[in-house]
Amino acid sequence: MKAKLAVWLSFCVAGGAFAQAPAPVAAPAAVANAVMTTVATVPTTAAATTLTTAATGTELNALLQLGTTQYQQGSYASAVDTFSTAAKLANDQFGENSPRTISPLRGLGMSLLAQQRPAEAAPLLARAVALSRRSLGLFN
Repeated sequence: MKAKLAVWLSFCVAGGAFAQAPAPVAAPAAVANAVMTTVATVPTTAAATTLTTAATGTELNALLQLGTTQYQQGSYASAVDTFSTAAKLANDQFGENSPRTISPLRGLGMSLLAQQRPAEAAPLLARAVALSRRSLGLFN
């Protein structure tokens, strides 16, 4: 039943890169290097609990790009760490009910699903769907 719920939730989060099989990335190493250069000043996931609200949306976008690249390359454990950091940053910077938290939650949930951890993924994906429906409308 949990597996069916996880699959259903993944389809409900349609519209993002995570709703389908990962698309091939042109020059993944170059993308990863560019993202890593951009986020060189962002704390690592080990220091995620020390993030402050001084961060801007630029750091959040860089983390989302890095997490997406890690997911697409099959490095799901790294993607979980990166999306966890992005979710914490989004919550701290914009609030837990902000539409800016949808992408980090969706990425974290899909990365957990890829690691065969549906019990942890389902609440995150359900929250992402609820935020999406509340802020963007029922059919978005």
